[in-house]
Amino acid sequence: MFLRGSTAALKHTAHTDPFKKFPLHELHVLTLANVKDATAALIVVMLLFIIPAKPNFIYFFSKDESKKPTAPSAPLITWKVVQQKLPWGLIFLLGGGFALAEGSSNSGMSKLIAVHLGGLAQLPKFSVMVLASLFASILTEFSSNVAVANVILPVLAEICINAKWHPMYLMMPAALACSHAFSLPVGTPPNAIAAAPCNLPTGEMVKAGLGVSVIAMIVLLAIFPWLGEPIFGLSEFPEWAGEVVVAVANKTI
Repeated sequence: MFLRGSTAALKHTAHTDPFKKFPLHELHVLTLANVKDATAALIVVMLLFIIPAKPNFIYFFSKDESKKPTAPSAPLITWKVVQQKLPWGLIFLLGGGFALAEGSSNSGMSKLIAVHLGGLAQLPKFSVMVLASLFASILTEFSSNVAVANVILPVLAEICINAKWHPMYLMMPAALACSHAFSLPVGTPPNAIAAAPCNLPTGEMVKAGLGVSVIAMIVLLAIFPWLGEPIFGLSEFPEWAGEVVVAVANKTI
């Protein structure tokens, strides 16, 4: 509980100063880089390898010889436990998705795809939303939902900005559709975790998951157009999206 609370506190102070004097990320005493959430998490992980599992070291200066520790205490977690218990496949899966999204953004691939898909702006918005959601739902069955979202969402954002649509009109249903991975074990780690111990055949999983995917897509397309517009104001192009366009243009210049 203490380490969990420390992680939350460090993540909070990485962005704001609790004393309201100055931002902590502007302190250049230890590093010139901005402190982010990953830094706070790694600090706590390092503490897990340092803090002893048994606090018998407090009796090191005790006069009672029977209380003094005779052997070093193991830390709360060891590298052997990490090697055996940590789902490395999941780490590489999520990390690969983030790397793929970062690469597509920095290389300009998302903008290039958006330019070639500019003809979609001539179609009705609802039709484009249906196509984007269906594409995300189908693609997420064969790849990680994180990777699919990281690749598709920047492209949809560029399409919306070029067409002067509210970016959330396409991005939100597509992001929800990226979670419609019900048919194949490779779609998402929970599917693989559930299928492996049960020796569930892929065909049986497809039979059960296909119906769920269809129902989820129907519900999404039936509800979002009616609730999304009044709640989020999706009928107008927001000012912050226009500011993004100006910032990108200035950066390019």
